[in-house]
Amino acid sequence: MRRILLFTLLTLLTLLIVVVGLAFWLINDEDFVKGQAAKYTRQFTGRELFIAGPLDLQVGAETTLDAREIRFRNAEWAGSPDMVTVGHLRLRVDIPSLFGAMPVVPLIQLEDCGIELETSAEGENNWDVLPKKDDPEPVEKKKKGLLPVVLNQLLINNCRLTQDSPQHTTPLDVRIEAARLEHAAGDRLETAVRGSINE
Repeated sequence: MRRILLFTLLTLLTLLIVVVGLAFWLINDEDFVKGQAAKYTRQFTGRELFIAGPLDLQVGAETTLDAREIRFRNAEWAGSPDMVTVGHLRLRVDIPSLFGAMPVVPLIQLEDCGIELETSAEGENNWDVLPKKDDPEPVEKKKKGLLPVVLNQLLINNCRLTQDSPQHTTPLDVRIEAARLEHAAGDRLETAVRGSINE
C-alpha cells in the first residue's frame, strides 16, 4: 500500500512539474501570447488586435506586460483603419488584488499612442465594442469611484486623441506631450499634464 501511495504521489508531482513547465514555456512563447491576445480580443469585441513589435510578459505577484507596436482595428464604417495605436505599452498588475474587492494596477505607461473616436451619421460610436447587457446593473450595486481599479501611476508621453461626429463642425484634437497621474497618500490624485487642444 505504501509503495502504491508513493508511486501515486510521484506521478502527481511529475504531472504537476510538466504542467507548470508547459505553462511557463507557453507564457514565454511570444507568438503564443500574441495569438491568445488577438483571439480573445476578437471574441469579446469582434475587432482585430495586432502586436507587431516585441512582447514580454513577466509573471509574478506583480505581473508586468511590455508590448510595442500595437494596433486595435476600427469599426468597418469608420474613416481610418485603426481606432487605437500604441507605440509602447507597459502594464503592471498586482495579481493578489484580483481576488479582493478592488484590483490594483501599480503602473500604466503609454508612449506614442493615438486614439480616434468617431460617431457615424446613424449615431453609431466606434468605441462601442463590448457586448450590450440586456439588463443594466442596478445603481446600488455599482462600484463607487472614477475607475473600477486602483491605479497607482499613469504615465503618458506623445499621445493624441481625436473625436469627430456629425454634430461637430470641428473635430476635437487633444495632444498630450507628457502626462502623469499618481495615487498619493490620503487617497489623493496628483496630476501634471503638458499638451494642447485643437492647435
